Amino acid sequence: MKKLNRNLLFVSTLSVAVGVLGACSAGTPVKQEAGAQAPAVNQKKEPVKITMLNVFYEAEAPKKDNPILLKVQEHTNTELTITWVPSSAYNDKVATMMAANDLPKVLMVTNDKDPLLRNSIRSGMFWELGPYLKSYPNLGSKLEKAQLSNSSVDGKTFGLYRTRDLARRALIYRQDWMENLGMKEPQNLDEVYNLLKAFTFNDPDRNGKDDTIGLVDYKGLDKATSVAGWFGAPNAWSAEGTPDFATDAYMNMLNFYKKLYDEKILNQDFGIMEESQKHDSFMKGKAGAKLHILGDLQDIGKFDPMFKLFPTAKIDAISRFSGNDGNRSIAESGYTGIFLIPKTTVKTEEELKQILTYFDKLLDKDMQNLLVHGVEGVEYKVVDGKAERLKPEDPTNRRVGWELGLYRGDAIPKAVMRAEEAKANKMLLDNEKVAVVNPFAPLDSATYLEKGAKLQKGIDDAKIKFIMGVIDDKGWKAAIEQWRKDGGDKMIEEYKAEYAKLKK
Repeated sequence: MKKLNRNLLFVSTLSVAVGVLGACSAGTPVKQEAGAQAPAVNQKKEPVKITMLNVFYEAEAPKKDNPILLKVQEHTNTELTITWVPSSAYNDKVATMMAANDLPKVLMVTNDKDPLLRNSIRSGMFWELGPYLKSYPNLGSKLEKAQLSNSSVDGKTFGLYRTRDLARRALIYRQDWMENLGMKEPQNLDEVYNLLKAFTFNDPDRNGKDDTIGLVDYKGLDKATSVAGWFGAPNAWSAEGTPDFATDAYMNMLNFYKKLYDEKILNQDFGIMEESQKHDSFMKGKAGAKLHILGDLQDIGKFDPMFKLFPTAKIDAISRFSGNDGNRSIAESGYTGIFLIPKTTVKTEEELKQILTYFDKLLDKDMQNLLVHGVEGVEYKVVDGKAERLKPEDPTNRRVGWELGLYRGDAIPKAVMRAEEAKANKMLLDNEKVAVVNPFAPLDSATYLEKGAKLQKGIDDAKIKFIMGVIDDKGWKAAIEQWRKDGGDKMIEEYKAEYAKLKK
């Protein structure tokens, strides 16, 4: 399972002025003086004002007159007043607001598994949204069950999630190197090994030097669970309460990695390498493959510096193999952050419904096109049902779209799409059909909250030691037994009990 950092509570706090959509009714007739003008009917109501705090990652925060924000307000009849906080200061800002109970009307939280936040949810600080969603045409039909489950607390929906692809893990590799060697795309893990070995020893870049490795990874080894999944391991936990690292399939993954390490097909400094260095090694043409996500193909433009450095370079990806084990994809949460609505600032059900109306309208197709492509007629035009860009994509507008948006599946496709992106989009859809989810993802364990990070560190350290040959099979089993004694068995009991309640 992912490590829980108790000190990081990433929160985007939306100050949003949410208007009531729909016309005013005529209401009770008003008695008038003779000749007086009748009151106007169907008059548009004034926008409802709400405050918002949100995070930004670009060099400059979005301005009030940002075209995306203006269009959102126009469509939803809202007045958005957003305070954008840079990512470097965001944690402190959120922590301060939480401690002071100075919350906005919409609170976006990026780490919804934080124990302090979950305790606040259980204490009744936020509205439970689940019972209301079915009353809204978009919220009731477009939100995915898996993501709603993964982001739930005690089986209840308190937040609206910001979607991301559910099953996006992949082996990213140099297609041009493979073609230089006269090889084909691997169909199983044995062929993956052969390809990585050839990347290491057969001069795949044709520079006449022994200066390449097959696979680059870093000390976190977080994407190695993809390989364990191809061997048949569960996603973090099995429904019976077995952690993935205690399975034979996970052991097969460790042996696979150890073989790569022993034969110097895997970078020998992986145990001390940072994740950014892993990607840098691939970008600079030192490594032929890395385990990452299909977003690399979707955002293929980020490899343009590599393509400039190596004009013949081509990138491809593998995310699943044929067979009972390989034909599966380890799923992630399927979302990145959730929007919560505090009861301390949204005191009435009427106001809650106004805010939910805003989110529902944000899921209209016109809004999805706006958040994905920008302003129609300015940034793109529609040609044969597709978005054709009129000018280069604005990174600030794109970021605003990501931070505000929920679901993006109804946006029209791009008219011009690089081949890698088109392939990745199809792979992501196919992967959802064979996605292996973590059955315990929405659950809590008191032992995990108290000791989970420390216990996981013991397993992570043992994993690196095993791959490097510092410990053997017995040492690995001893690490698992220590994990059990130090709280792992108690954690299993707690998760199984919570899972049983959830299934009732």
